[in-house]
Amino acid sequence: MGLRSLRRIVLPMLLGVLACAASVSSAAAQSLAGVWSGAIEVGGKRLPLVFRITDGGGAPVAVMDSPAQGAKGIPVDSVAYDGMVVRMAITGLGVEVEGMRRGDTITAVFRQGGLELPLVLKCGDATSAQPRRPQEPQSPFPYVCEEVTFLSGTDDVEMHGTLTLPEGDGPFAAVVLVTGSGTQNRDEELLGHKPFKVVADYLTRRGIAVLRYDDREWGRAYDGATTEDYAADALSAAAVLRRDRRIDPSRVGIAGHSEGGTIAFMCAARCDSVAFVISMAGMTIPGRECIVWQNRQALLRAGVPERSADRYCTVIDLVFEQMSEAGRAFSAEEAEEIVSKAAGAAGVTDMPPVMRAELVKSVASATPWFRFFVGYDPAEDVRRTRCDVLAMNGTSDTQVDAEANLGVLERCRELSGRLTVRRYDGLNHLFQHCVTGLSDEYYNIGETFSEEALSDMAAWIAARHSAL
Repeated sequence: MGLRSLRRIVLPMLLGVLACAASVSSAAAQSLAGVWSGAIEVGGKRLPLVFRITDGGGAPVAVMDSPAQGAKGIPVDSVAYDGMVVRMAITGLGVEVEGMRRGDTITAVFRQGGLELPLVLKCGDATSAQPRRPQEPQSPFPYVCEEVTFLSGTDDVEMHGTLTLPEGDGPFAAVVLVTGSGTQNRDEELLGHKPFKVVADYLTRRGIAVLRYDDREWGRAYDGATTEDYAADALSAAAVLRRDRRIDPSRVGIAGHSEGGTIAFMCAARCDSVAFVISMAGMTIPGRECIVWQNRQALLRAGVPERSADRYCTVIDLVFEQMSEAGRAFSAEEAEEIVSKAAGAAGVTDMPPVMRAELVKSVASATPWFRFFVGYDPAEDVRRTRCDVLAMNGTSDTQVDAEANLGVLERCRELSGRLTVRRYDGLNHLFQHCVTGLSDEYYNIGETFSEEALSDMAAWIAARHSAL
C-alpha cells in the first residue's frame, strides 16, 4: 500500500491530529526569525525537525516540520525568547523545546511523553539537514518535458501532469505512472523522495515516453473518490498518450506502484488498448486481507505475542467483512456494535481498549475509498488481464507481502506465458535497499529507487516494444 495504509498502522506521537491555534509570546531582544534545523534520536532512528520562525508583528511565530514523517507546518502554540533562552511548545502533541541560543545555534532539550532528548538546532537552509537524494534528476534534461492537462472520469475532473518524451521522431512506446494510496503529486513525492520523477527520467533517457500526473485530490478540496475513480484517471491518461502522434498507440502501458499496481490490473481488465502492465509492489490479494496482514505485522513488531496478534486480527477481519458486505457508512453507535459482535464471534475478551477504540473509529470514520478497498478482491481483474505483465516486488516489503501477492499472479492460468516476475532481495516497499524494510527507514535512505529494478523495467519495455 501507499501512505494511506502506512499512516493507518503506526504513527509516532509527533503526527497526532492537530487543532492548534498559533499564539506566541516573546521578550526578544534579538530576532529569532529563520529556519532552524536539527534532529533527535528516537529508538536508534534519526528524526529531523525543522522550525520555521518569523517575526509576527514583533512577536515570533513558528511552525514545525517533521520531514521523515511527511508532516509540514505544524503550528507551534507558544514561542518565548529573551535574547538567550528559547522556549517553544506544541500543546496538542505535548511537545516542549527549551534551550540556549548562541549565535546561529540553539542547544536545547526536546520533551514529549516523558522523554527528554538532546536537540541542537542550526539556523540556515533546511535542505542542508536533509539526506542527499543522488538519484533525483536535475535539469537540463536530454528530453522534452511538457505540461499536460486532461479531463477524467464521469465527473470530468481536470487532471494535471508532465509528459516526458525522448529525443527523436518516434513513435515511442509509452507508459502511464499511477501512484499508490494517499494523495500524492505526479512525482509520488513522499518522505523526501520523488520516486516517479526518478522512474520517468530513467525510462525517458532510454527511449520510452512517460506520463505522470497529480492525484485528483492534489491541491484541491475533493473527497469521495474510490480506487475505481483512480482507474478511470489512469485510463484517461493512457488515452491522452494514444492520441499523441509522437506515441505508438499500440504500445501504451500502465505502471503502478502499490495501490497503483492494483489499478493497472483494473485498467487492463476494462480496456483492451492497455498494451502492458507493470505492477511495482502491487496488491493482488483482497484489500481486507492486505490490511489485516499489515496490522498483524505491526502488532508483532510492537511485542504482542503471536497467538494474541492472530486473535486480534480475526476480530479486525470480521469487522472489515461486515463493512464490505454493508457497503455503506456507519454511525459511531453502529461501529461500536459491529466491533462488539466481531469480538464476541471470535471469542476475544481481552482486546486492549486503545486498539478497540481505534477499530471502532476506523469503522465510524471510513471513507468511500476505505469501504471500497476492504471489499475489493483484484483476482477477477487479474484473470481478465490479457496483456503482458511485469510484476516486481521487494522481499523486505512490510506493506505489501511479496510472496502472497506474487503468488496470486503465478497461480493465475490466464497469465501463463505473459507474466514476468522479479523478486528483489533486500528491497523495501519503495524499492530501496534497506535493513528492516520498515517505513521509518524510508526518509534516511539516500537511494530513491533501486538501479537494478529500474534497469529491469526499461529492458522489459524495450524488449516488448521491439517484438511488436
